Amino acid sequence: MNMKKYFLYFLISSFIISGVQAQEDEEDYPSHDEMQELIHFLNEFDPPRVRELETLKREEPEEYEELLEESFEEFEEMIELREKNPQEYKTILKLNQLDRKSFELGERFRKSRNEREKQELQERLQDVLEEIFDIRMELHRIEMEEIARELEEIRTNFQRKMKNKERIIDRRKRDILEEDEDDDFDW
Repeated sequence: MNMKKYFLYFLISSFIISGVQAQEDEEDYPSHDEMQELIHFLNEFDPPRVRELETLKREEPEEYEELLEESFEEFEEMIELREKNPQEYKTILKLNQLDRKSFELGERFRKSRNEREKQELQERLQDVLEEIFDIRMELHRIEMEEIARELEEIRTNFQRKMKNKERIIDRRKRDILEEDEDDDFDW
């Protein structure tokens, strides 16, 4: 799994706050329907992020603009992932939600003056971090399986070519040495 996808949620969030701004290349920006889908996505999975990004827009406009430029491409990748692998898509969303929750628990812990509450927050944080770890390890396991399948395909192709070395070389030599008389009809 690409770690870039993990931070996708933040990038997508930055896009929604800005709205569609006029740029020279408007085809890079989402359609109205895509914008509505993005709004729905953010409102469903992390409403506090929207408020947080409004602040970023006011305080760090250049950084905000950079994130905005990247966000639409990332959003498209996430949509593609949702279509190709809905389970991984859901897992990444859950991971982002849990990560956000872990930061919120940490912030509440630091602000708390009540030792009992701090202990409870620390226990909840432990549970959330264990769940995040388990999810990440599952994603890594899935990634290793995908890589192993790809490697097996490469190995099989390599072995097939090695067995047919002479035939492959002869075919390539013919292609190079012979001119096709019906060249006019070649694609």
